[in-house]
Amino acid sequence: MEGSTADWLLLFRFLVGLIFKFTKVNNLRKTLKKNQIIYWGWRTAKNGWTNVKILFKKIALLKYNDYPGLNGKISHNDSLLANNITHYISVGNSAIENIESALRASNKSFDALKSVLDFPCGHGRVLRVLATKVSPAKITACDIDEDGINFCEKEFHCKKILSDNDISKVQFPEHYELIWVGSLFTHLDKDAFF
Repeated sequence: MEGSTADWLLLFRFLVGLIFKFTKVNNLRKTLKKNQIIYWGWRTAKNGWTNVKILFKKIALLKYNDYPGLNGKISHNDSLLANNITHYISVGNSAIENIESALRASNKSFDALKSVLDFPCGHGRVLRVLATKVSPAKITACDIDEDGINFCEKEFHCKKILSDNDISKVQFPEHYELIWVGSLFTHLDKDAFF
């Protein structure tokens, strides 16, 4: 039972109003910076129920800020979290273990890498761990999901390339010494292979 949109908006505005009421005027800017999600919700709640749902999703993800073993924040659009932070982190760590194994087999190390491509990167489940091993300036996030690459660029300070359903149309600006392809083929139609 969702209740009416008007009821939820009224409750939301009331709660935000309490925050503003108990905040001194000279601290308002500081409070808004600390509570950007609440301020965003207050300003956009008039646009409808969808924005309120996004707000609640963002608030739910706040508990993962500074989570042990997690580099960076999680995008509210990251569908791979699926409310299981332990699994989410373990997949990133497992990918790094596989990459380390491949690097050892080729007598290379993370330090020696000059360029890395995470393709497809999604919202950075593997890239966030990779960015702890390689300078983010050397990492390129690539995906057909523009929101995903924008999030990775902003959160992890890496480069980005928007991919295409037809990979031959993508212009890669450099040669990559390491390309991580974690979950690409499972998203392609079988016709893409023939």
